[in-house]
Amino acid sequence: MRHPDLLDRTLAKYMPRVGITTKDRLAWVTRTVNAYRQDQGESWSPGDWENARLELAVFTGIGKNLLPGHRGIMSGDGEISRPSQGEAKVILESFQRMFEDAVQHRPITLGPYQISHEMTWDTRTDRYHRWEEIERATWEDRACYALGQLLKEDGHRLRQCPAKLPHSGKACRKFFLKAKRGKYCSRPCASREMTRKFREKKGGSRHGTK
Repeated sequence: MRHPDLLDRTLAKYMPRVGITTKDRLAWVTRTVNAYRQDQGESWSPGDWENARLELAVFTGIGKNLLPGHRGIMSGDGEISRPSQGEAKVILESFQRMFEDAVQHRPITLGPYQISHEMTWDTRTDRYHRWEEIERATWEDRACYALGQLLKEDGHRLRQCPAKLPHSGKACRKFFLKAKRGKYCSRPCASREMTRKFREKKGGSRHGTK
């Protein structure tokens, strides 16, 4: 049995990272997916994976977008319930696919949930309580459900950066949340694109002169 303040300490550390609002939580997923997709997490240290696992535990176990029947972040023996590294990798791969579908406005599949309806006795209220339990739900199910609810609310802002990277000429392709008229993921990308377009325009005007 862990120390009783384990949950409080975990939340104090990881809730500010994951966020509470839809905007903040979707921003956290965006940062995490961008970091993961660089090399599919191959360069992540054990500490990086431990942080990701606990952040995913908070993301799926705290807040208003829980999978119905998911009982939160604490397991029955007082431990923090969190996905294994392998399960975290599966989740992040699914997040990446969901983002790729979202920016193309394709249908998004959340998971093959099996729902059963039950009436359970609540000893705190001395009443029956009706709730939906998801049978055999995986960590991927829980995480994709939570992300799906965020995308439903704010997914229209999700974009992939079209700016060309220096030297390689390839597109940046980082995911970002569009704010106002922003077309690029960051100021450096916006600045490079402005410079590139200016040079192309200037070069084109010189080409036609006598």
